[in-house]
Amino acid sequence: MKQSANFYPTQISESYSDEEHDIKTLTNLTKQQFKELEKSFSKGSIDVSTFVDIFQSVVENVETIQLVYLFQLIDIQERKLITFEQFSNFLVEMHDWFNYDYNPKSKLKQEYKSFNRKNPIEKLFDLGDYDGIAILEQNLRQLKILNLNFEEQLTISIGQITIINVVYIKQMLLISSNDRFLNFFDLQTNKLSRRFMTPFNQTFIQYIPDKQKLYTASDSGLLFSWNLDVIMSKDFYDALKDQREIQNVFKLALKNDPLQLLPSQQQDKSLKKNYEVRNNSLTCILLIDSLEVLVTGSNDGIIRLFEDKEQLLPHKCLRGHKKAIKNFTYCQEYKYLISCSYEFYILVWNIYLEHPLAKLHGHESSIVSVLSMDNSSLILSCDTEGIIRLWDPKTYQSIQQLKLEEAESNVRSIIQKKNTVIVGYQGLSYYEFEQQFEPTLTDDIQIQFICYADKYLEVHLATIKAIKTWDLKSGTLKRIFMMQKQTEQYEIQSFCIDAAQRKGFIGTHQGIVICIDLFLGCVLREFRELTKEVSYLCYSNSYNLLIAASWDKSIVVCKDIEKIIQIRSIKNAHPNEITIGGYSENLLLLATSGRQNELRIWDFEKSNLIARLRTTGEVISIKFLDQFPLLLITDHLGNLIIYMMPPNEKEFKVITIWKNMYTVIKSSPINAVDYTDEQIIIGDENGDIRVLSYKEILVQLKIKPISHQEIIINRNPLRLFQYTLTDDGKIFQEQLQPLLNERSIYQLSSWKVSKTPVKQIQLARETKQLVLITIACDFLVKLWDLNGVLLGTLIQGTNPQYKIKIRQNYRTKTEQLLDHVNSQQRITDSKRLKLQRAFMKESETDSLKSIDSMSIFQTLKDLEKHR
Repeated sequence: MKQSANFYPTQISESYSDEEHDIKTLTNLTKQQFKELEKSFSKGSIDVSTFVDIFQSVVENVETIQLVYLFQLIDIQERKLITFEQFSNFLVEMHDWFNYDYNPKSKLKQEYKSFNRKNPIEKLFDLGDYDGIAILEQNLRQLKILNLNFEEQLTISIGQITIINVVYIKQMLLISSNDRFLNFFDLQTNKLSRRFMTPFNQTFIQYIPDKQKLYTASDSGLLFSWNLDVIMSKDFYDALKDQREIQNVFKLALKNDPLQLLPSQQQDKSLKKNYEVRNNSLTCILLIDSLEVLVTGSNDGIIRLFEDKEQLLPHKCLRGHKKAIKNFTYCQEYKYLISCSYEFYILVWNIYLEHPLAKLHGHESSIVSVLSMDNSSLILSCDTEGIIRLWDPKTYQSIQQLKLEEAESNVRSIIQKKNTVIVGYQGLSYYEFEQQFEPTLTDDIQIQFICYADKYLEVHLATIKAIKTWDLKSGTLKRIFMMQKQTEQYEIQSFCIDAAQRKGFIGTHQGIVICIDLFLGCVLREFRELTKEVSYLCYSNSYNLLIAASWDKSIVVCKDIEKIIQIRSIKNAHPNEITIGGYSENLLLLATSGRQNELRIWDFEKSNLIARLRTTGEVISIKFLDQFPLLLITDHLGNLIIYMMPPNEKEFKVITIWKNMYTVIKSSPINAVDYTDEQIIIGDENGDIRVLSYKEILVQLKIKPISHQEIIINRNPLRLFQYTLTDDGKIFQEQLQPLLNERSIYQLSSWKVSKTPVKQIQLARETKQLVLITIACDFLVKLWDLNGVLLGTLIQGTNPQYKIKIRQNYRTKTEQLLDHVNSQQRITDSKRLKLQRAFMKESETDSLKSIDSMSIFQTLKDLEKHR
């Protein structure tokens, strides 16, 4: 299977286990060793014992545990057999993975390098995937392409015409010039491939590669939306040759009519009282694709937001600056818009609020630009005097200040390129980031999801850009996989693991489901049938099925084989976006909910809607209490509701409603739920964990466990089916009338986990006592017993207080493979010893004459008969 290493591991040697350290050494084979291994694979597929024997006979001084781990890495499908083709492909395709060095960015190094130039630099341009940058010097008529060593590679000029703006698009540069032309320069042929006239100079350009969105705008605020496929087509190229239509040919490439982003003078009169408005014009634009919002800044100091859906629609205005907007950036981690103007401060916005969240002071001259750092939540700003500041948007504090001495009040432009920040003035200077992390935290970025893998005793933690794997036994960090290359534009919105706990499934904001190898970080396959954010992912362990729900109101069930194949789908499942889901492997039921106060229950096999249940508020979490026919949900009002599920005569009835009160009059929403046979564990918005007993419900209603074998009779979970919901039907229950009162659930214990909300909890049952794993908004993962005693915290630094103990007889999958190999080796050694003894007995010489033509097993049987 072809693997693409789009997630890469960081080099954290102090945390890796010994067997992982030595994999790179094991794969550095000589040509002779490689040929000998190829001969040993001649019989086809081999198991782990044979693999270990072969490798140890060819390569000296190799530990068995290292080879067992190498076998696991190669055997992605967990067939317990590998071929030589798999082995050789692994060596080739994992070369980049072994040699990749990723350095998380935290702070800039104090030292920087400078390169003087003859002419002052006016503008810097980041060329995306292209290994270089572009600069415009003072005369603005020559665009120079530099490599990352700042050596000139190419000079581009369009006669004596002034260049305004540049954007990199698919091995081409889109250049706007002051003769009202848009110019496409091919970097492969180093020639202009086409150029066409527009009604106005296009000062601003925004391009989103993933969705092929291209916008340009004039100073006057007129926005143009372009169709790139049309521009690059032969028909459009032919149309450009007709000089008579040169002023109108641009219309062929427009997606929509041009849109005026700035209000007319009449509409602007009310603003003149508070803001100086002189010849209002556009100063900057930014397309935030994840929010489907276009942001504009103008001379009047107002930030205007437009919804970017099928067409641009005015949304709101943000007022806080009194001078012209200079620049803004978007912090994806905290969903903040950061803006600067010709004033000396920076404003931090939540675009859903009318007023700024914070005003960042510290600069003493006009701010040139603000940048949101890639793979980091930090914000960088630079002023004209060469003062560079790094800001933490979580605390609104400046965490670093640097002074560029050579700038001498002439800084004109600043960009980030890979691991460096480049500053343009009379010359060029660049700073590199240095690797840093906070040793007292689990992660420096907010943790979104947790998946516990009991077969390997590993805890997988997902942030928006990374998957990190921790060892439950030792509390150490084992692996880190960062989104890189083709996957870097995606954010992790949902996450689950497969039955074998080898693969992870990532749901993204774009509606794409990405399957990765949790041992290697390779992207194995993708599923692209959903069109909006994947809000829910779950895996059916018994049937190897992936269940996904999306904001596009659809639910899909896919067969997880070499490709993710859709076998069932439900379209229009909810009136609005699906925000949460739950799946019962035991009952073969699926539950989903959206923004409305309603829960929908689906037959997992046939995908039909079997019930609509009323809730007391917007549903936050859904959990089936398998092995009982019970469904638990929590809502934003702090209510915990338990419903009866089929097969039961009271099916879909509300059993009880329990309110999570943290004071006499105040309740707290429950964000996270897990359970045992008689207990429910909840984590709430107030940072508390509570252990509740639901034993009284089982006793009073005489609820017995349901066997999956009873449910599966005459049913086919792999059925192919497509369904579009057209008639929602009536809500099953108009009024919520519980069968039992609130006291049927009672609290056993509670404790404070954090001062911040609990986001997710999960139980580990392979330990000597039940361990509860919790994540809150404090960047920490903590482990507790059910009496509230803290057993350990997963932290990036040293962890001497970790006290997790595993059951003595429990063996992970790696340990089971190692036991198997050792047992096979003991059997082989025993056989060899018996054969040696047999050969030493002269009386048995005759019975061994045919040993070359008999199997060792048969020979030993014959020897036993003689004895």
